[in-house]
Amino acid sequence: MLGRTPLALISVNPDAKRHPLITMGRHGRAVEEFRSLRTTLQFVEVDNPPRVIVVTSPLAAEGKTTTACNLAIALAQSSLKVCLVEGDLRRPMASTVMGIDGSIGLSNVVAGQLDLADALLPWHRGLLTVLPAGTAPPDPTGLLGSNNMALEFIPIEPRISFEIDNIRFTPIPVNHEVPTIGLVVQAADATVVFTSDTSVTDDIWAAANQLPTLRAVFVDCSFPDELEDLAIRSGHLTPRLVVAETAKLSRPTQIICVHIKPDTRDKVLAQLAAHHAHHIAPVKIGKTYQFDGTPLVVAAAS
Repeated sequence: MLGRTPLALISVNPDAKRHPLITMGRHGRAVEEFRSLRTTLQFVEVDNPPRVIVVTSPLAAEGKTTTACNLAIALAQSSLKVCLVEGDLRRPMASTVMGIDGSIGLSNVVAGQLDLADALLPWHRGLLTVLPAGTAPPDPTGLLGSNNMALEFIPIEPRISFEIDNIRFTPIPVNHEVPTIGLVVQAADATVVFTSDTSVTDDIWAAANQLPTLRAVFVDCSFPDELEDLAIRSGHLTPRLVVAETAKLSRPTQIICVHIKPDTRDKVLAQLAAHHAHHIAPVKIGKTYQFDGTPLVVAAAS
């Protein structure tokens, strides 16, 4: 009807009221259907996979809640970090399905009564996180349409600094296949530089050399040395290039490599060692980096 290919076909579950979380089972047709949907979503945009997925339907009782809950679980079971947001403020059911207290959540955050971090609930030993609907508002439509509920997209300009929560961000153009910026991130007593996706470049290193409180540089290292031509053409770095680029720094600092592809990780690490790049380390996934006790914290997700 819409001219689109369905992402997946999910069968009606006649036992949904008694056992709605079918993806918690190991086998079965319904389990495989949700896993198929998960796989399809991961391949919709390989270079830019969806990070926000909205589950909706035109009528009530069509399976929105059970679909959203089971899809969230299926995604989390593939080691993705998942937050299930219960956006139905009129007839919220996700909290009931997930077996959690939904009295505090989204509505309280949007109304400014609660910080988001305090409203998030870990579920099933941290498999995923749930943001319940929260206190029932008298006007759900008004609350959902408020400025607090919406994300405001503000374009940023190269080399024009801006501040968020007393942290200063300065975007610096880098050398990638498409227009890309690195970031200089400054707190009161520490500065961190993120090169973003880049090949050989100069401006970001020149900016780093002007920072007396520089504590670390997170630098792209996407390909092994034998794929250097591909790295340069696609706007990335190899271990040899990382060593050459970081030599542009005028003072020693932590160098942390990111964007290392899983299938060549061991080779990239071996090549870094072969280049005697002992001052360069791969990012540790899941580690939180904190610099000199300042509010500047980096959570490594990928």
